[in-house]
Amino acid sequence: MIQALAKSDNEHIVRQFVTWEQFQALESAFADIDGVRLIYCEGVLEIVGIGRPDKMIRYK
Repeated sequence: MIQALAKSDNEHIVRQFVTWEQFQALESAFADIDGVRLIYCEGVLEIVGIGRPDKMIRYK
């Protein structure tokens, strides 16, 4: 289950039926990667690519 995140802002991947142990292993693998957030709840894993802050918030 290897899938690359695209370079565009706020991309995400959702996977179901992920065990807590699998989540912990993925969390360790992504620990040194900036701009990626892992979210886990009841067997559902979401991997979110976080865009650059200057592109995420714009004030007019």
